[in-house]
Amino acid sequence: QLTLNRLLPPDAGAYSVLITNTQGEATSENAILNIEELGAITSGLAAHFTFDETSGSTINDVTDNTMSGTLFNFDAGAFQTGVVGGSLFFDGIDDFVEIPHSDLLNLTTDATVSVWLNPFLFSGGSDFDRVIRKDVNYDFVLINGGVARVHGIGKTPYSSPANTVDPDIWQHFAYVARGGTIQWYKNGEPIGTALTGQLGELNTLPLVLGNYEIEDADWINRPYQGGMDDLGIWQR
Repeated sequence: QLTLNRLLPPDAGAYSVLITNTQGEATSENAILNIEELGAITSGLAAHFTFDETSGSTINDVTDNTMSGTLFNFDAGAFQTGVVGGSLFFDGIDDFVEIPHSDLLNLTTDATVSVWLNPFLFSGGSDFDRVIRKDVNYDFVLINGGVARVHGIGKTPYSSPANTVDPDIWQHFAYVARGGTIQWYKNGEPIGTALTGQLGELNTLPLVLGNYEIEDADWINRPYQGGMDDLGIWQR
């Protein structure tokens, strides 16, 4: 296995490998190296919540899409120092944030969700803590065994390996849906293999952070307990 790091578009081309030892040398056939140049980090960015507010009952999307979320049931002191500026801490009892529906928040075949978390694991005796949820389109949950999970089409679960999530420490998570697969990442590195799958059905319900939205008698309380920082949602 040959690993090439920090490649740039000018590095693309035909390459061969020369192997030498005491018996002589051999040259491999040429292999073509293609390099896809990444666009700007803001390309396809639908929403970015930095949680840098220090008080109040709303959080703001810092992109030009200018969405906002309403905080419910948070006590004083919920805004705390995070990894990048400020963060928002959820009490694991009844805190949640509701961000009204926007078509920009509906994710389809290519999508990325990225967030810093400092989870308690687990809130109130729960073993299924919901970090975010856009109804059946996509979510992010923490379950027993240190597993991160997103539910996709038909509520199909796509899970990270066990012991991915650590308690009481800041760590960065992302999942990327692309080309019919879903890949989990932790602290910038892929976790496990890409899973064959896709995100769920589009809807017009709000994006909820930290729990389900309280809607009816069938509502299930699955709160998230811990810190959340720098939530980004991309349509790519």
